[in-house]
Amino acid sequence: MVRQSISLKAELEEIQNIFPATYKIFFLKIKCSNCGEIPDKWIGLDKSNIEVIGKSNVNLATKCKGCNRENSIVIEDTDYSSRTIESEKDFEIARFDCRGVEIEEFDPRDNWIVVSSSGKEYKDVDLEEGEWSEFEERTSTSLTILSIESSIKKIK
Repeated sequence: MVRQSISLKAELEEIQNIFPATYKIFFLKIKCSNCGEIPDKWIGLDKSNIEVIGKSNVNLATKCKGCNRENSIVIEDTDYSSRTIESEKDFEIARFDCRGVEIEEFDPRDNWIVVSSSGKEYKDVDLEEGEWSEFEERTSTSLTILSIESSIKKIK
């Protein structure tokens, strides 16, 4: 079993927080821990998708095409909604319990919630292009997310 976290880092202007919506689908590329096989296709991992393997509930059950090993991933319950993030510093967006696989790549895509410095929430934000901007008329401020980078770390 390997626990991994995904963090983002970006240039932020007037942004207090970024976190995944409850219905966020995480698009990942995974590597088999047994044979090292990395499929070409992105895998969509959805917290609402529950599969039963033995006595365990998992969000993804897959079989490696290289070695036929059964692998699984569980999205851990985390709440990132009440924090304040800083520009150009890593902030965690998800944790995973990986069995038989390791996360190699992450594609942010859509279904993010962005909170402005004034506290206004913007839902269904799409970060696929690596940037996002909006003008908040109430406070006459420009909100900007630029140069999004992701990192994947093993955690204990």
